[in-house]
Amino acid sequence: MTCGPHRTARSLRTSRLPAGFTVFPGELFQAPRHWAEKVYPNLTYFHEADRGGHFAACEEPDVFATELRAAFRPLRAPQIPAPRR
Repeated sequence: MTCGPHRTARSLRTSRLPAGFTVFPGELFQAPRHWAEKVYPNLTYFHEADRGGHFAACEEPDVFATELRAAFRPLRAPQIPAPRR
């Protein structure tokens, strides 16, 4: 895993940011869900797509966009403020 010059996979495990993960069938490495959950402790979305590979955004843009939207949909829930008293 390449995480830049000052980051490691270990430092990512402490992140509380929500993460989405899609496995595309044409990818060389098929990451299993339990691996993704270890690397991303706040995994909110995991899916195995029917089509696409390493360059899924170019190969299957509709599938890629659908996956991206599905991963972020729960984060877009409207935040209803508490009533003022």
